[in-house]
Amino acid sequence: MPPAGASPPTIALGLGTDTQWSLSYMHQHTDAIPDYGLVVAQRPGQLIAEPVSEYGVPRNTFTGFNTDEDRNDADLVTMRIAHQATRWLTVSNDTRVASYSRYFQYTTTDTCDFTAATNFCSSVLFGQATPTSAVGTADPKTTLAQIGGSGPYVQNSWGVQDVATAKADFKLGAFRNVTIAGFDLSYQNADRTIYAYRLPTLAQYTYQLGDHTVNPAATSAVPLFFNNTNHSPPPGYTMVYPTAATIAGTNDTSTSVVTSGGRATDLAFFARTAFISPRKSRDRRRARGPL
Repeated sequence: MPPAGASPPTIALGLGTDTQWSLSYMHQHTDAIPDYGLVVAQRPGQLIAEPVSEYGVPRNTFTGFNTDEDRNDADLVTMRIAHQATRWLTVSNDTRVASYSRYFQYTTTDTCDFTAATNFCSSVLFGQATPTSAVGTADPKTTLAQIGGSGPYVQNSWGVQDVATAKADFKLGAFRNVTIAGFDLSYQNADRTIYAYRLPTLAQYTYQLGDHTVNPAATSAVPLFFNNTNHSPPPGYTMVYPTAATIAGTNDTSTSVVTSGGRATDLAFFARTAFISPRKSRDRRRARGPL
């Protein structure tokens, strides 16, 4: 990827002539860790829920896993040709072909409430083992919260766009006329594969939230500690492509969407005409001053 403010590598021919042609290429790569922020919670006896950072949890707390990733690659090729047909007519054509790929895996902390399903998260956060327990019966550092969100996905997209333009700049009586017209044609194709999480077995992991045997497809049964500094997922918590043979023990069901895609073709015509009076042209030249 070129530095900010720079142009991608470009080959140009015909500079200074009536016909000019150029070809440029750009590659962009990003690799980041998604961070969905902090969950909201209620202070016992309070009706309004606020971000847990309002209750002492550091704002920079990361509650995801170290396997979370947002990786993107983009490749763009752009070709332009422009021709000065006459003193008053210029025609040009811009064509771009691009391909994009993305791998996205994230973990969100979705729920922190007063129910047993979250191990009384909103109570433990304030030092109460349960909503009715006294303060000091729990360690806030052991606060758990439910995770959620969908499974990781891989998306591959590509598209092509062509913009043809004609510009006419001529006098019409006492007026200067500038007309720009053309068309914009594009096609886009996108395909996404959505993966599932294989959840740990009872032999691999002790579920602190809920009963994994009751709802074995719930990622919410795998908790996150607010004070977790390791960020490693539990043993057996892995990504898998869901099929009839592999779906057992994952957070997917037989009705889960595994693949999706979209195709789009657009065609647009545009035209614009401007009439400039001789007085306005003189005023513009006067404002600019001598060349």
